[in-house]
Amino acid sequence: MRPGCRWVAGSAEALPFRDACFDTVLSGLVLLQRAGWPGAACSRPGACLLRGGRLRMLEHVRSTEPWKAHLQDWLQPAWTRVSGGCHPNRDTERAVEASGFDIEPTDVAPHGNLRRFAAAPREPSP
Repeated sequence: MRPGCRWVAGSAEALPFRDACFDTVLSGLVLLQRAGWPGAACSRPGACLLRGGRLRMLEHVRSTEPWKAHLQDWLQPAWTRVSGGCHPNRDTERAVEASGFDIEPTDVAPHGNLRRFAAAPREPSP
């Protein structure tokens, strides 16, 4: 943590910050456990972003390999029970896009079953 920075704990759905106050919101392994996934967990962080801001995420993702995706689906019920609610088979990137963000294709990096990516809030249509 950077010296002089405050640590504030809060729920993704109810971040205690005013709208449009950050140029970047970081999220790591948050969406895979959210019950109201992903809408509410993305809308509040998105509201906290300044115009031109970015949501940077590291999340579990559904495999693009059919055999592995099938295995994730098969393991998911037990995995969710023993891991405190984790859903490792979610199509996280598509869900973030459905929540009103555009994922920047030049800023996506795979790390096994994890993916790091940046997303910008979609501008409203005129």
